[in-house]
Amino acid sequence: MVDGDAGVGDAVAGEALTEAGSAPADAGSAPSDVGSAPVDAGSARADAADSAAVEEVVLPESPLGLAALIEAAVVKLAAAPLGLVSDADVLATVETVEAARRRVDGACAGLFVEVSDRELYSVVGHTSVKRFYAQHHRLGAGEAKRRAQVAAAIGVFTAMTGEKLPPKREPVATGVTEGEISAEHVCEVEQIMAKVPRAASQDDVDTAVEIMATAARELAPADLRPLGQRLLAHLDPDGSL
Repeated sequence: MVDGDAGVGDAVAGEALTEAGSAPADAGSAPSDVGSAPVDAGSARADAADSAAVEEVVLPESPLGLAALIEAAVVKLAAAPLGLVSDADVLATVETVEAARRRVDGACAGLFVEVSDRELYSVVGHTSVKRFYAQHHRLGAGEAKRRAQVAAAIGVFTAMTGEKLPPKREPVATGVTEGEISAEHVCEVEQIMAKVPRAASQDDVDTAVEIMATAARELAPADLRPLGQRLLAHLDPDGSL
């Protein structure tokens, strides 16, 4: 939202400044134009001010504070009078929200790993992290399983030595962080990778993940399946592995 709104605001402000600069020359021949110029400039200044206000927001440091801010922003967005918003801004808002949803998938994966590692599910009386999400948060067994699959693929785990390990599917995790790949994409990639022959080399596996991650930035989740099938055929052309 910051980048999209700032771009629109800057463009409007630039047009207003151009008009303001030419207004004095036209003042003698077109008084009516002079009268309307301040309105355009005022609107441009308002848009620019809104953009600047968004850019100047100081985000809290704590995860809980950030989560509360996200909730407050979503509540306000849901109640916003969209009928008064320009077509361009509606489209820019959709782009921003969809990217944010995909980034939230990454944040949820991180929280899943933390709850699992600390066994925090036991604090509220559950025996596993899947039960915690399925029952305590009422997601159901299917969604809880999907959350676990996504976390296993893109989550950052901690080794016994205390070292942070890179995500299992690092190119996919990067796409999620950048708001380009969703949890649904991650699940599709994992379903394909689960069929990769164990005898396949690590280089081949890494290449397949990179190809799938790149495609996931452009395709819908289900559209990754044909590509995955072609990759599997390439890795095991005679079905012997």
